[in-house]
Amino acid sequence: MVFSGSLHAPAAPTDTAPPESAAPAESAAPSAGPSSTPEPTPTPEPEVFNLSFIGDITPDTVAYYRGSSVAYQNVVTTDNLGYVFEKTIQYFEDDDFTMANFECALTNETTASDKNFTFRAPPEYAGILTEGSVEFVTLEGIVQPFPLHFHDFWTIGQMVGGRRRMTCRGEVHDLGPEDFVLFGSGEVHGCKPLDDAPLMYRSVVVPVGLFAQAFAESHGIGAASLPDGGPACRFKSVVVRDAALSACMDRLYAFARTDSAHDPLEEEEALWALLAQTARYCESEAAEPPAPEAPSAANVARARAYLEERFASCITLDDLACCAGVSRYHLIRVFSEETGLTPHRYLQAVRANRARDLLAAGVDPAEVAARSGFADQAHMGRVYKSFYGITPGSYRTAARTRVREG
Repeated sequence: MVFSGSLHAPAAPTDTAPPESAAPAESAAPSAGPSSTPEPTPTPEPEVFNLSFIGDITPDTVAYYRGSSVAYQNVVTTDNLGYVFEKTIQYFEDDDFTMANFECALTNETTASDKNFTFRAPPEYAGILTEGSVEFVTLEGIVQPFPLHFHDFWTIGQMVGGRRRMTCRGEVHDLGPEDFVLFGSGEVHGCKPLDDAPLMYRSVVVPVGLFAQAFAESHGIGAASLPDGGPACRFKSVVVRDAALSACMDRLYAFARTDSAHDPLEEEEALWALLAQTARYCESEAAEPPAPEAPSAANVARARAYLEERFASCITLDDLACCAGVSRYHLIRVFSEETGLTPHRYLQAVRANRARDLLAAGVDPAEVAARSGFADQAHMGRVYKSFYGITPGSYRTAARTRVREG
C-alpha cells in the first residue's frame, strides 16, 4: 500500500532590506514630472517535496513461511535484495522522503530482555530498505481495540507487552505484561488499549473436545460422563497470574520458534502440561443440580440455536423473536443481558467463526463469504478483521502454509 503526496513550502524571505530613502537635498525643488509607480515584486515559485508512506513490510524468516518454497530465505538473498520492491519501486523511488511501516526485528537473536521476536529476519535484510529507497521506518504492533466477541474454542492467552482494558462477564480488568486471560468457548469478551503502547500477546486456542479431556483427567471424571458440548465447567476467574503456567507457555512456544525437529511425544507432553495447569482454574458445575432455567435464558437459548443453525441465510428480527417466543424488544434486551452481545453482533461472530474454519480448509475467499452468510468479500473482510485483527486473506495464507509444513 502506497500513499504519496506533495508538500509545498513557501520561498524563504529575502535578506535584502529595502533601500533607505536618500536624504533630501537642502535646495531640492519639487519634481515637476508625474510620480512613477514602483515595479511589483515577483512571487517566488514554491519548493515542492514529494513524500510517500508505504507498508507493511514483514520480511519474516521464522513464523509463518518457514520451510515453504516462497519463504524469504528461499527467494531473497544478499545478491537480490531489490527483489522485494521490484514491482512497486517506480511509485516512490524519485520521492524526496519515503516512510515505511516495518513489522519485523532485524536480529539473529530469538528474544530480547522484555519480549519475544515473533517476526524476525537477519540484519543484512536492512538492505531491502535501502534498495527500496526507504529513508525512515516505524515499528509498531497492534493498537486497535477489539469489540465484544466470542470464540467457539477455549483460549489460554498471556499479555507480553502493552496495557489493555478488558470487559468480560460484566467485569472490567486492566491487563499488563504477564497477565493471563482465560476464556471458555462462547464467553463474550473485548478489550481496548489503555495507552499508545502496542499489544504484544501470545495465546493457545484449544478445541472444545480436547479441553474436555484435559478437564476430565485433571478432575478425575470419566470422559464417558462428559456432555456432548464439552465439560460442564468454566474458569473461576478470567484473569490470573501464574509463574508455572507461564513456564508451560514458554516451553510450548519454544517449539514454534525453532526450526529443529522435535519428538512428537515431547510436544504432546508440553501441551498437556499447559492444559493440566490451566484446568486447575476451572470449577465444575456437574456436582451441583442444575438450577431451573429462567424464562429469559430459555428464550435466548432458542434464539442462539436459531442463529447458529441458519447463519448463512437472511435472518430478520421478526424471525428470531418468533423462534424465541418473545417480542422483538424483549428479545434484544434479554439476549444482550445473557450474552453481552446484540443478536446481530452474535450472528456476525458465528459467521466469522465459520469463515475461519473454511479459510483454514483452503476454500476460496469468495466462496467462504457466500457460505458464511456475508454479503460479499468486502463485508466479510471488515467483520473478520474486527474479530481477529487480520484479514481473511492473511489468515488463509498462514493456515495453508502450516498445512504444507505439517
